[in-house]
Amino acid sequence: MIIIVISSEASAIFHHYSEEAGSVVEAEKEDIRLYKTYSDFVSYGFYVARKGRD
Repeated sequence: MIIIVISSEASAIFHHYSEEAGSVVEAEKEDIRLYKTYSDFVSYGFYVARKGRD
């Protein structure tokens, strides 16, 4: 399991420099909150794909 910790200081820096970056941080915080709340019912995965030859 990978746990991402976003400190309030880092969040403040992101918000200060970029509204878009602040939105990303807030979305990640919400994702972390949902995972903590529903971790018995949720899992994460990712896929790596490569474009085929034309």
